[in-house]
Amino acid sequence: MSTCHSYVRGGVLAVALTAASASLAEPYVVPDAWTDTPAAEVVPGGMLNSAVDGPPRTYNPLQSLEVNLVVGMNTDPGFGAAVLGWSRPDDGSLEPRAAQSWLVSDDGLTVTVVLRPELSWSDGTPITAQDYLLSYELQINPDTSARGPEDWTVDGELIQMEATGTHSLRITFPGPDRLAMQMVAGHYPLPDHIFGETFRAGGAGAVTALWGTGTPPSELVFSGSMRVKEVRDGERMVLERNPYFGQWTVDATGRPLPYLDGVTFTEMQPESELNAFLAGDIDSFWVGGLDELAVVFAAIANDGLDAVAFESVFPEEGVEFIGFNWNLASDPYKQELLRSRDFRRAIAHLVDRAAMIDLVHSGAAFPLSGGVHPGYQPWFDEDLVVPDFDVEAAVDLLAGIGFTTRDASGYLIDAQGRRAGFTIMTVAGWTEGEQVVTIFADTAREAGVDVRMESLAFPLLVDLLVSSGDDRGWEAVYIGLTPSDRAWPLNDARYSCTGAVHLFNQSGDCLFPTEHLIAELSRRGRATLDDDEALRVGREIQRLEVEQAAMIYTVAPAVHLVRSGRVRGDFPPELWNARNDFGWIFTNSVR
Repeated sequence: MSTCHSYVRGGVLAVALTAASASLAEPYVVPDAWTDTPAAEVVPGGMLNSAVDGPPRTYNPLQSLEVNLVVGMNTDPGFGAAVLGWSRPDDGSLEPRAAQSWLVSDDGLTVTVVLRPELSWSDGTPITAQDYLLSYELQINPDTSARGPEDWTVDGELIQMEATGTHSLRITFPGPDRLAMQMVAGHYPLPDHIFGETFRAGGAGAVTALWGTGTPPSELVFSGSMRVKEVRDGERMVLERNPYFGQWTVDATGRPLPYLDGVTFTEMQPESELNAFLAGDIDSFWVGGLDELAVVFAAIANDGLDAVAFESVFPEEGVEFIGFNWNLASDPYKQELLRSRDFRRAIAHLVDRAAMIDLVHSGAAFPLSGGVHPGYQPWFDEDLVVPDFDVEAAVDLLAGIGFTTRDASGYLIDAQGRRAGFTIMTVAGWTEGEQVVTIFADTAREAGVDVRMESLAFPLLVDLLVSSGDDRGWEAVYIGLTPSDRAWPLNDARYSCTGAVHLFNQSGDCLFPTEHLIAELSRRGRATLDDDEALRVGREIQRLEVEQAAMIYTVAPAVHLVRSGRVRGDFPPELWNARNDFGWIFTNSVR
């Protein structure tokens, strides 16, 4: 299991509305083929030690738009969260998970779900259809959900959900939806005995205030394999086994999961993780590059470090980009500049992907042309043309919008003496991100563009990104975005003008024709089950996105695996990929 805090979530799960009915024995059995250690050889117990670079912004799933450890314990299949279904790691097909079965109607528009009756929250309260219905109702309510109803909308109409019994649901789609089974499978419950009672008593405001980071662990409940035991601000978070998880998830011998007693996440900056790993204080870490990996290889070979390490296992399932804020009413000049397509296209010519890959990632990264990850075939367009790295072309474009002379410091200025430039924020402590911005800023200076970096704590940066209105208080950002579903990776949340992660414009309206066209194409692509038509639409969106240049994509780093030799229970190597990662926490064990 790995954690990375420099990414914003883009979507949910994967596959189209062609799934047939399925039924599983109770409880769910994790086969030995999905772990590197047969169940019969595992000795349960013990603690796993990991690192995290800071506290989450919130524990509330409705308010989180970022990759978030605590929220993931209620929403992420990797933590065993009680989502209705998941992608099998062996072939990627969807199957029921917290659902005991699901059945798709002949017309493909209705999915009937039967829940596993043994589901429970970590406080022992049964998980029922009401918890899933409440989650749906709060997710589609723009007053209670940061994402709003976009994900649950198909071609302008809302997907409907109803509880048909204590353990059954009916989900009805208004029309064809490429993401239908992803929406079903990825749906997570919220505890009605907490969120429902709070909403009924205090309304939307009371719900959004729930589960802030100061909430005592005793007031939190989880559907996944772990629950929060202890939080020490600035020091660590300790998770412990959810004793009710094993009622519905067992290993191949029938033994309840998870194996671990718990996990300790120690707060530390990424640059400290290598030394902590070498000292045996943590069992794995997010490798910052090949230089760090070389240190681990040397320690294994020369110092007898009990560890395993693998280089460039797969490209990280995220896309990094420079994004611009179009909502800056307090600074009319800067707002006009950042809304200028010619200015943004000039900036696109200053992105030296080759230097970023070589200097930051020692060659272990992949260049990005658009917002679709290279591993998302057939959606990734290998023929997509992006502006070349060309300082002179950038200077020519800038001259065309009035930046023809330089000031005493060498920066381009317009007729009023205003500089061409902006401040770009990124995540403090994200070494690779800060290095990429430094390379970009140095190149921009050659062209006469004044780019200044501001490093912010991840929670603060995300708060700025997801703010809305006409004046959002930031100019540009360098960050990563996790992709959406492989069935349709160009989702409404990113491309709709009202989407929660339409990061460059949160005014509530489309501002330009190209932006509006992209939003319409995103809606149209989701609403067709014709694969050829969807592919055509997807390619057109990618072309228009390059033309618009509101988000300029850079690189996808390679992922390296480093873990202590005492850790067992990850996937076997043949199942490692960007979709699966390396394994699930609830099958991990330690020796």
